[in-house]
Amino acid sequence: MSEAAHELHLHDPQTLYRHWEESQWSPFEIDLSTDREQRHIGYGVWYLREAVARTPSSADDIRATLRDLLPAVAESLTPPGGADTAALGASAEELRGFALDGLTRRLSIIGVPLDTL
Repeated sequence: MSEAAHELHLHDPQTLYRHWEESQWSPFEIDLSTDREQRHIGYGVWYLREAVARTPSSADDIRATLRDLLPAVAESLTPPGGADTAALGASAEELRGFALDGLTRRLSIIGVPLDTL
């Protein structure tokens, strides 16, 4: 495993949560007591941003991982059997746009803009 890949290696969830509990710090000033999903996303974005800042070559590992995962992510946004997304209250295009906007925003914060993939 490269040094950059090792730098990105996440520890078990209990260790990460214990670290968060000890520091009680959020780079996005999210209400950490009530918004668990946002807290986890925020911590992951912060962690990756710090990893890229410490070890710039880790950005290449992030890019490679995203190139591997994005086809599966795109497929997961397509309803099974071509079902209509109307039940979700949004069109398939709106769902993809929402996901892409979030990904674009988070990758920019991390320091790995989407257009560099």
